[in-house]
Amino acid sequence: MNFTAQVALDALRCAVLAGAAFAIGWPLGGGRRSTLRTVCLIAPLLMPSLLISYAAAPVTLMFGGSMLAAFYSVLLMLKLAPLAALARDCFPSPLSAEAAFCARLLPAEGAAARAWFAVRAAGPVPWATLAVLFLLTFTDFELASLFAVKTWTVMLFDAHAGGLDPSLSLRRIALPVTIQLAVIVALLVPRWSATSGRVGAARGGGLHFIIAIAVLIAGLPLARVAWLAATGFAQLRVQEVFAADLVVSLGIAAAAAPGVWLLMRGRALVALPGLLGALVLALLVLAFIQVPVVRLLRDTPLPLIAVEMLLIAPIAFVLRELIRAHTPREALHLARMAGSRRLIWDLALAPRAGALALLFMLAYFELTAATILAPIGLTPVFARLHNLAHYGQSAVLSAMLIAATLVPAALLALTVGAARLYARRDD
Repeated sequence: MNFTAQVALDALRCAVLAGAAFAIGWPLGGGRRSTLRTVCLIAPLLMPSLLISYAAAPVTLMFGGSMLAAFYSVLLMLKLAPLAALARDCFPSPLSAEAAFCARLLPAEGAAARAWFAVRAAGPVPWATLAVLFLLTFTDFELASLFAVKTWTVMLFDAHAGGLDPSLSLRRIALPVTIQLAVIVALLVPRWSATSGRVGAARGGGLHFIIAIAVLIAGLPLARVAWLAATGFAQLRVQEVFAADLVVSLGIAAAAAPGVWLLMRGRALVALPGLLGALVLALLVLAFIQVPVVRLLRDTPLPLIAVEMLLIAPIAFVLRELIRAHTPREALHLARMAGSRRLIWDLALAPRAGALALLFMLAYFELTAATILAPIGLTPVFARLHNLAHYGQSAVLSAMLIAATLVPAALLALTVGAARLYARRDD
């Protein structure tokens, strides 16, 4: 199958996958918020694709062809479904409970009128969520390449790795980028924003199903790799290259997360390029740094940091909007007047620390751009582990994968915990 036909087929397949992920995730939203529920919704989205594919390697060896593609599609769908639930949680319907009650008191109308009312009452968030889910499935490269499933992103990357001229790579991405831009333009048509209002009645949010997805996509892969790594953790202290790669990944993420947070102040349009996906952005930047004027940047981490910032910019924009809408300004003003570090932390700093931690994790776990743009001598840890995973599973490799997955979370927990303790000291 040629590249154009593969793009068309993937667009159709991803539209179905996005619809299925939405149909699974949207009913799970709107439930009562709790720490357990939030963790279970975020865990599948943060779980590295490399760890999932590494844990599932024995299963994928039993599949081939269409069965492998179906297995990959189901995993991708379940991995992204919690995003729809989070969207419904964070951006509840503009129709209040009182208005919905009044609507039910009105005389019965035809099915078409009721359907049109339901569409208008839902607002633009469901359509925006569907569009984002489509973009994420259409631009997926990491999971597809790790499962050796043929998609347009895998075909493009293989051609690039095989020595395809960068100008030809740019020509090939014209059609998929056109499709992506059409979806992005559709995203810009409705006006949607965060609301500080109360989330609607908890009719959705099946916690048991949310936990089941988290266990399947995050818990089981993590547990299996940890079991494989049982005898390999003792060898980590002599893995100097692994330690160096870990520091590189932490440094890149530490530069990208606060950088994009500052960049997003009043610059919503900066979030749009990130919706094109890591592969397209990395190839565009790779072609740009071949220009003689900027060629000096090629052997520095700056191109990779720039792409990482663009990739997490859409999430940074949403997080900033949510924090802005939910910040209790009057209470925060009084806390600042009183000079209470504890109240200032709880009302203003804690949400921003959580947002920065999430952006840090997203930048840290990114694999595609890290593989394409990493400078010589500064290899991110997941790019190195991805190359090593081609040689099969081992206790040491499993231990490195577990450490690479859990170390940043542990560092963030210590950092945020220390800041919280400082803020809660007697004023």
